[in-house]
Amino acid sequence: MNEIPRRARVDQMTRSESSILEAMQEVERMGADVRLTDAVVLLQAARESVADFVDGIDTRRSVVACAPATPVADAREASVIPTGGP
Repeated sequence: MNEIPRRARVDQMTRSESSILEAMQEVERMGADVRLTDAVVLLQAARESVADFVDGIDTRRSVVACAPATPVADAREASVIPTGGP
């Protein structure tokens, strides 16, 4: 029998995990922007790190790339998919 992991069950999350999840949802409600996507990815990594601690998993996550920041306009242009239209 496959048991759903504790960290995936909202009813078993700690207050810290729930707060991070709520923050992720609030950021997602703000709209679509690469900076907001970055924020959600970082918040998810934070929630996973807290869950690892609570579950007694001895790991360390690395989610931040040491690279110069890309201007938002450049990131938006890179994410545009050409449709072949006029």
